[in-house]
Amino acid sequence: MDTGNAILDGIVRQAARERSGASGFSRWLLKKAVEALSGSGIPGALYLRYQNGLADRVGRLIESAGTAA
Repeated sequence: MDTGNAILDGIVRQAARERSGASGFSRWLLKKAVEALSGSGIPGALYLRYQNGLADRVGRLIESAGTAA
C-alpha cells in the first residue's frame, strides 16, 4: 500500500526491511518514530487523499470517454 508520498513510503519500507547490520537501538528508534507517525493519522489521511485523486482522475476519464462516443 502506498500513501502517494514518496518520503513517507520510503520510511515505512525502511522500517519494514530487516537489516542485520543495523544496531538494535537504531531499529528501535525507527520503529518508535514510525509508530508515532502512524498514531498521528497522517499516513491514513495521505492515503485517502491519494485515492480520492485517483478516483477523480478515473471519473474525468470516464466522462471524456462518454462525450467522445
